Amino acid sequence: MSFLSSLQPVRFVLVLLFMVGTLIAFQPQSAQASVSSITIVSNGGASEGNGWSKTNGVITSSAPVSINASDIVASLASGNTQISATTIDVNSEIVWTNSSKLTLTATGALNINKSIQASGTTAALELTSTPLYKLATGSGASIQLTGATPSLTINSQVFTVVNTKAQLLALTSSSTFIALGRSLALTDTYSNSVVTGAFSSVFDGLGNEVSGLKITTAAGPATNLGFFSELRGATIRNFGVTNAFIQTTSSSTSNNIRVGLIAGLVGDLTSSTSTPSAYSSNISHVWSSGSVVAQDTAGTDQQGSFFAGGLIGCFNNGSLFISDSYSTATVGSAGTYSNQMANGGLLGDAFALHGTNGNIHLELERTYSTGVILEGGHGLYYGTGGLVGQFIADGSTFIKDSFSWAAITGSGQSVGGIAGWREWWQSRTTGGIYSSYTTFTTLGNFWQANSAFDSYTSVTATPGTTLPNGFSPSVWSKSSGSMPILQGLASPQVPLFVKVVAPTDGTYSTMSYVIVDSAGTTQNLATLGLAAPTGTVQYSIPSAVSPGTYSVSYVSGLSLTGVNANNYYLAPFTTPTSVTITSALTAQTVTWSPTNTSASFTSAQLTPNSSATSSGSGAISYAVNNAGTTGCTVSGSNPPVISFTSAGDCVVRASAAGTVTEASAFKDVVFTITTPQAQTVTWAPTNTQVMANASPLTPSVLATTSGTGNITYSVQSDTTSQCTVGNSTGIVSFSGAGVCVIRATANANATYSSAYKDVTFTIGSATTTMSLTLDVAIGNAITNAPVDYATTGLQPGAVWNLVLRSTPQTLASGNIGSLGAVVGSTAIPSGLSAGWHSLTLSGTSINGGLVSTAVWFEVSATGTLLASQTTEPSENTISPTGLPRTGLAAVNFLILGISLLLLGMYLLLAYRGKLDTVA
Repeated sequence: MSFLSSLQPVRFVLVLLFMVGTLIAFQPQSAQASVSSITIVSNGGASEGNGWSKTNGVITSSAPVSINASDIVASLASGNTQISATTIDVNSEIVWTNSSKLTLTATGALNINKSIQASGTTAALELTSTPLYKLATGSGASIQLTGATPSLTINSQVFTVVNTKAQLLALTSSSTFIALGRSLALTDTYSNSVVTGAFSSVFDGLGNEVSGLKITTAAGPATNLGFFSELRGATIRNFGVTNAFIQTTSSSTSNNIRVGLIAGLVGDLTSSTSTPSAYSSNISHVWSSGSVVAQDTAGTDQQGSFFAGGLIGCFNNGSLFISDSYSTATVGSAGTYSNQMANGGLLGDAFALHGTNGNIHLELERTYSTGVILEGGHGLYYGTGGLVGQFIADGSTFIKDSFSWAAITGSGQSVGGIAGWREWWQSRTTGGIYSSYTTFTTLGNFWQANSAFDSYTSVTATPGTTLPNGFSPSVWSKSSGSMPILQGLASPQVPLFVKVVAPTDGTYSTMSYVIVDSAGTTQNLATLGLAAPTGTVQYSIPSAVSPGTYSVSYVSGLSLTGVNANNYYLAPFTTPTSVTITSALTAQTVTWSPTNTSASFTSAQLTPNSSATSSGSGAISYAVNNAGTTGCTVSGSNPPVISFTSAGDCVVRASAAGTVTEASAFKDVVFTITTPQAQTVTWAPTNTQVMANASPLTPSVLATTSGTGNITYSVQSDTTSQCTVGNSTGIVSFSGAGVCVIRATANANATYSSAYKDVTFTIGSATTTMSLTLDVAIGNAITNAPVDYATTGLQPGAVWNLVLRSTPQTLASGNIGSLGAVVGSTAIPSGLSAGWHSLTLSGTSINGGLVSTAVWFEVSATGTLLASQTTEPSENTISPTGLPRTGLAAVNFLILGISLLLLGMYLLLAYRGKLDTVA
């Protein structure tokens, strides 16, 4: 075997290794995932192309980047916009007024920390994230979709957007996937819940609230009252019910009442069993304020059961999860008797429908209550608690990271700052009270001992920022001189109490009030940075009540003012006042029905087109009962002037004052202040270039708008044309040449914001002028020398020419434009012979006559410029060796050439003849 042949196996192995290596080297590698975090900021963000890009309306980034909200708004102004990233944080408001769609798509978290507002008729918003988007309701963030027919999609689920009172009141228990597009104010008194029956879908308030809900009703055997009557496997999130008042009356222990500002009942009254797995109801980022009370009618009201809470009245089947929620509501049944009673700051009663034959599961996490809890008369089954009246639930039920500042009135054993009674049915496993506290003296009564962990009673404000043991700094925060509060929730306000002062003459009209602390001590409001309350006070008994003795509490109607008004709220005093009415007053009726109850916030003010009247003799006055988000104020009277600064509902109360014989009365009217929609002005006249003698000029088309704003015209700018325009006609007048910019404005109204379109009108001079310049210095080469020309006042459409003569050549020509002007430049071609030449610019004047101007120039034998003038050269200026005027030199050379040609022919013929002769 030869040496070379022995290497063949080695060659094979090497080739094989090379092939395998090649395959490995070129094997496609999985791409490394990049984290693209996009943060929307108010300023200081990167510009497009610096860390982020936009393609076909889609904004992306390959690395963390901040983008100015103004760039997002500008993109929305031109069309639909999508932001796609791993995580998205909205840290600045995004507001747009047209019908574009904003899509926020995050593969991870989507945190909306500032409000998103869209007012376009069909504006759309789509949110996609894992987990579900988080809205910072605690700091006032909301999503407002206020157009006529907006659309909303959340994680591929389409929601029905409700943004009018009529749409709200049309909801039923069969409604599914509902979103509240704006905060709404209610002014009527109802006898039942807004949504009756058992609601089992999703209601997303988008950070908005319903204020002014008022329900007064005589209870029946099964009375469930609240914004929702019942929840059964439902999800309620990002929603508030504020300044609400629900009052029941009952004269029979056959009546069973479950009432909460969010829902009367979670569960059902018909199931054959109660079990935690029946269904799950979730309440998160929800808040409430107002009153939930059983009315004392001369001490005779009684009911079989009264379960009431600031959020939920009763929970009796399935599992209930309440998180990141709070209430400042007054809850009570003082002055009435209930065989079974449970009043709680958040939840009244939690116990299986079938008692010991079933069970339920309850979780409260990151919640608080600061309201007033009033215990009424009761039988053996009762509980009064700062968070929960009482609960009897499964072994894993817990309350965690929660607190209560509630002012609690109760005399029995089952009274506590967290839960009046707590019990884990059969046995407690992982359940308990964890990392919570109350300002009350006890957590509450209990069945199982050792069920509270890192939880505290009788807490007061202390120096320092150290949290109590067991309190996580990622959940809680503490300022020096304050008590711990929960991060991410609205900071608790301090309650001040309205204590009723009984009349001394037995008439309702002389009943009054004082502002006190929880101990009943009258407060000096000025030292607290507060001024006297404004508004019309409403008590728990009607002003035209029959003679009798009543337990009377403050209900609503008063608002605190002053620099520290946002730090406090008004609540009924913990002990009702005994009031004896001996003289019945005649009822008054206030009538007020203005028809202009809607305006755009850009208009700043609204004057109702009617004034309030009373059936009695009480003087009429006006006051803001609920400003909502509008910042509205009222001045003047008959009619008043309503001022506002932003969109929302402003509730104005017209009150008829009480007299010696007449009860006071009032009528509330809701004025809806809208965010104006965008309108687009279209204006594209074709006759925007005319001559000065065309004045006055009617544009070929006038402006139109996509909205309903009235179109007006104005001069935006002018150079020298001295133009004017008709305000409504759009007819443009001018007296000279120049550039005139006319603005067509679609003015703002109650629905649309103003918009405009500018159109530039160029007016040409009607005075005929012509200029022609050979732009080259004496001694310089003539070839390619610039020739500049300009005209004014020529006849539009006529022909103009620029001709070079020795041998005529057209250097430039065309038709006169609509402005009667020609402006341009050209160059002298090469190959000009020595001698004189001319340039002639000619055309037709505005009056129809021929006009021209010329330049004569002399070229040397070496192709340089010898002379240039605007007058035709005379014979005397032509040198003997030079050439005559343009065209003459050619004739002389022609004669000489012909003579020489004839001479040459003669000599040739002669020569041939000579040859012939010789031959």
